[in-house]
Amino acid sequence: MQKYIIFNKHNKFVIADLLPEDEISEKSIVIECDKREIKMSDMDVLWAKKEAKEDIYLIINGKMTEKFFSHLFPKFAFIKAAGGIVKNENQDTLFIFRNGVWDLPKGHIEAGECSKRAALREVREETGLKNLRIASFADYTYHTYQMNGRWELKQTAWYNMQGSFGDSLTPQTEEGITDLKWIKPDSFLQIIDSTYPSIKAMLYEQLKKSSY
Repeated sequence: MQKYIIFNKHNKFVIADLLPEDEISEKSIVIECDKREIKMSDMDVLWAKKEAKEDIYLIINGKMTEKFFSHLFPKFAFIKAAGGIVKNENQDTLFIFRNGVWDLPKGHIEAGECSKRAALREVREETGLKNLRIASFADYTYHTYQMNGRWELKQTAWYNMQGSFGDSLTPQTEEGITDLKWIKPDSFLQIIDSTYPSIKAMLYEQLKKSSY
């Protein structure tokens, strides 16, 4: 299945080539767009509906899924970011507490910077970790928000990283980070329920993959 999941504050917008039956609820809006071109005028209608607190599932012919997703870029300012799912020797995961929410370390990709380099830099800056390496690519997340009166669509590239429990942690307070904590696997779900929807969904997917 080819699928993009875009989160905003209240709900999610899913673009897929097949209907994920196990995700559909009575509050879901399902729109099938097979065998027809997607027009930008359709976007206005769909995003107007997205202001309501329902999840929208747009099911499109597989060859058109990526094409439709690309139509979002002119409508929003497209922002690229990168971050890390950092684990230590005990397989604890490092979370940051920023602006009252548990989160994972991440930040904007700077001009001329690749996503891997940006992810390492942001994690080091926000946590103070020195002994840090990338193990593998994890996933992309997408979410929308308003900034200075305009809508932005942020794509974040996430990498699985290995850190060291012995490294001292230093929160980047100028970025609103007030606490850093290694979370043990048996306490993981408590943190997931206190984070952003896009982070929560990605971490659930990571948990599912690790259980196979």
